[in-house]
Amino acid sequence: MLRLLEAIGHKALTAAATIRDMTRLTGLCGVRGLMPASYNPAVRLVLIRQLYYTGVQILPLFLLITLGFGTGAVGAAVAGMLSMDLGDRAGGIVVNLLVLELAPLITALLVALRSGSAVDAELATMAQSGELRTLDLFGIDPATYLFLPRIIATMVTVTLLTGICALLVLTSAYLFLFWYVETGLNTYLNSVMDAVTGTVAALVLAKSLLLGFLVAFIPLYSGITGPPGLGGISVAVQQGMVRLFLAIMLVEVLTLGELL
Repeated sequence: MLRLLEAIGHKALTAAATIRDMTRLTGLCGVRGLMPASYNPAVRLVLIRQLYYTGVQILPLFLLITLGFGTGAVGAAVAGMLSMDLGDRAGGIVVNLLVLELAPLITALLVALRSGSAVDAELATMAQSGELRTLDLFGIDPATYLFLPRIIATMVTVTLLTGICALLVLTSAYLFLFWYVETGLNTYLNSVMDAVTGTVAALVLAKSLLLGFLVAFIPLYSGITGPPGLGGISVAVQQGMVRLFLAIMLVEVLTLGELL
């Protein structure tokens, strides 16, 4: 029993220390982000490259997966709505269920799998090879040069890709409704516009920005705090992705509770 209590206490202290360090690093990045001097030419170059890598290169794969998985989910949702004779409320249901929940989730997962793991491995490699210490020796702040541009680029990318995914979902839903029950475009658009309230739009935007922050921040934090040695790189990536997926699921649960 004593060993069990010791193990629980150790886990709790470790988790508390991790949360404290993540909060401190979040505050540091936030302060750096509000300082105009942080956006020097080197940082802007890293930001542009990260935007290209995270948002542009993923676009063909993102569109393909979104069209495939999103169309299947929309088809199932539309079939369920029609079976319950809810065709007249289709726009509102699509907005609340698919746009608010599905679009940010698909986007965050795809960006996490492609860019989150890469950021984790990159920062873990830099930490193990001593590059982070070298930056400190030259007076270069890693939070400004490494963390800030990656966080900003990922937040912007996830938000924009969520918007693209939402448009594809809304278009797919209309095509299904027109195919099955010949729903008029004006009727569908009116239903959608009635559902897209200021609260819903703000919630989608806030959720996208939060998920984008998590997709960048958790992997980079796990990368710089991984165990020493080359074997620590794979451990850091594994820990980072597990933490990230748990955080994404937590956000989904909280927003789902807000929706209900």
